[in-house]
Amino acid sequence: MALWTTLKAAVDAVITTNGNNEITGAILNTILDTIIDDVGLYQFKGVATPSTSPGTPDGSAWYIASQVGSYPNFGGAVVTAGSIAFFKWDGTAWNMELLTGVTGETQYVKKFQDLAAEEVYATPEKSLLTQIIVKGKTGTTNFKAGSSSGAEDISRAKDVAAGAFLTVTKAQVYETAQNIYIGITGGTADVTLIFTTNIIN
Repeated sequence: MALWTTLKAAVDAVITTNGNNEITGAILNTILDTIIDDVGLYQFKGVATPSTSPGTPDGSAWYIASQVGSYPNFGGAVVTAGSIAFFKWDGTAWNMELLTGVTGETQYVKKFQDLAAEEVYATPEKSLLTQIIVKGKTGTTNFKAGSSSGAEDISRAKDVAAGAFLTVTKAQVYETAQNIYIGITGGTADVTLIFTTNIIN
């Protein structure tokens, strides 16, 4: 298995031929490389979202995902509602195993950091937007949120000073994915959207 190349290179760099005949550096290198292949099982890399870019892992790796949507950096795999996906890197490509029929409400949190302009976000399907939390970072930030650019139908415009928090309590249902336009002007802020997902059968 031609994986774990970085670790193997480190072994090869420090294990060199010795002056005894009992075991040479080359033999020890071969043994250690074999061990690395044998014990280098799939390494958990985290929770993936449609925007996650995993790069090319140096060894077998896997991610878990539940957010509905297309995952272009995982071979274009699609995660459907009520499913949990396991993305596995086999050394050459990403493969997906899908666990379907998952039920029960869960909380989904989307965070944006240091926003300084309008941001568009597609909500999860079958979800309830319950809360928006805004933390002012620099200057006085004017925040608003709507279903179209510049709109205020989700949250009317409010000023948030640097270091201050704004909490907007909502009860807005999204049966299908819908865009939320987060308006930021005058300063920078961190914005967190909190959803309850899988609320609609």
